[in-house]
Amino acid sequence: MRPFLLAALSGLLAISSHNAFAECYVCDDLVVLDRQAATCFLEKFDSFAAASSQADGKRIEFDTTSCVDPDAEKPRGGLSLMPTIGGMANAAPKAKARYTLDDQTATCLKGLLETYDGPFDPDAQFDLSKNCP
Repeated sequence: MRPFLLAALSGLLAISSHNAFAECYVCDDLVVLDRQAATCFLEKFDSFAAASSQADGKRIEFDTTSCVDPDAEKPRGGLSLMPTIGGMANAAPKAKARYTLDDQTATCLKGLLETYDGPFDPDAQFDLSKNCP
């Protein structure tokens, strides 16, 4: 009985310590942005942060479609979506339309974008779980 109790208590401790670090279970760990979405995030960050501070969960919802110029020409797609022999043509993670971030990781992403000098061709990946302690 004692080993079972010890195992149960250690499991609860592991879960509670994990919960202390993970405040947002639905937040994104990987953000993939093109140059336009990254610029938009930086320009609209204060309004995202203000909306987040009024919400109960202290989360920022960033919708990249709010950054798209409605008059811009849309890409045609087609062949770029077709699979190739040996797998998919583009196996890298694709940009999503909406990201959910908590306040701390959103602020970290803002800092990463402000100091980022790499290519956005066609988009850049930001691993928040690795770069935002």
